[in-house]
Amino acid sequence: MLENRNVTVFVTGGIAVYKAADLVRKFIKAGANVKVAMTRSAAEFVTPLTFQVLSKHHVYIDTFDEKEAASVSHIHLADWTELAVIAPATANIIAKMANGIADDMVSTTLMAVTAPRLVVPAMNQNMLENPATVRNID
Repeated sequence: MLENRNVTVFVTGGIAVYKAADLVRKFIKAGANVKVAMTRSAAEFVTPLTFQVLSKHHVYIDTFDEKEAASVSHIHLADWTELAVIAPATANIIAKMANGIADDMVSTTLMAVTAPRLVVPAMNQNMLENPATVRNID
């Protein structure tokens, strides 16, 4: 099912970030081509090098860190993506996705992704049940 599929894992800043590394490994083991974009907050929990070593690809963090002059990174990554997995999905990224806020590499790329999205919420129970979060998830 994932053999040769292009999966981008969007990693946001919560303690569950450490589980995203194993998720990347499992997607690769299933035959997927995996790239990772992460927020600066996520990089406070797990370094980008971890995801680079696992995925064998550059890790996208900075919207303005353009590696290739022929393409715009967040658009190129969005177009490459066949499945977007947001894990862990913090209340912050869920709110940004729900309200069209694009102010970092992850949220900007997600605005341009047309592929299916799998959102994996991970936060404190009170945050998850907060009416604003409930509304944003809906």
